[in-house]
Amino acid sequence: MWLIAIDAAGALCVLAGLLIHTGAIDLPGIPPGTHLLLFALGGLAMLGTAIQIMRFVRTANASKSSR
Repeated sequence: MWLIAIDAAGALCVLAGLLIHTGAIDLPGIPPGTHLLLFALGGLAMLGTAIQIMRFVRTANASKSSR
């Protein structure tokens, strides 16, 4: 369940970065490069989630093959 929450938060970070980058959200006072930081944080969150899912699948497959 927490993997879904982390992946959703990562997707929101990427979406917010995209909206800031394209100018759809005009927020005066945010420093330059904020959209890149949001892209990076969101990407890392989604990568971490993918790695955890792959570990889970490998463990499940290994336990099935040992039966």
